[in-house]
Amino acid sequence: MIAANDCLFNPEKMGLVKLGIHELVNECIMQADYELRRELFNNIVLSGGNFNSQGMPAKFNEYMHRLVPNNFKLRVEEVENYQNLAWMGGSIVSSLQTFQQNWITKPMLDEHGPSIILRKCL
Repeated sequence: MIAANDCLFNPEKMGLVKLGIHELVNECIMQADYELRRELFNNIVLSGGNFNSQGMPAKFNEYMHRLVPNNFKLRVEEVENYQNLAWMGGSIVSSLQTFQQNWITKPMLDEHGPSIILRKCL
C-alpha cells in the first residue's frame, strides 16, 4: 500500500510522470532571480491539510535538503492554524481600499456585461 505522502514526493509510484512536490518547489525557486533565491529557500512555509499529516514536514525538509545548493540555507516552517490561513488572507485583502475599488457589483455587471471583469481587473 502506498501512503498519500509518498505519492506527493514520488508520483511515479502511482504511474504518473510528474515532479514531486519538493522538486516543484525547488524548480519554482530556481526560476526566481538569483538574488531572491536565498530569501526564498530561507522562508518556505508549509500549510494545508497534507502538511498536517504525521511526518510530512520532516519528510519535505529531508527531500528539499537533497536539492538545495550548498550555498543556500534552507528553512522550512510549519504554520499553526493552517486551516484558517486562506480565510485570514482573504479577510486582509478584502479590507484593503485598493481591493474595494476592484469590486464588481451586480448593477455594474448588469449594465456592462461580463466585459466589466476585464476592464476592472486588468
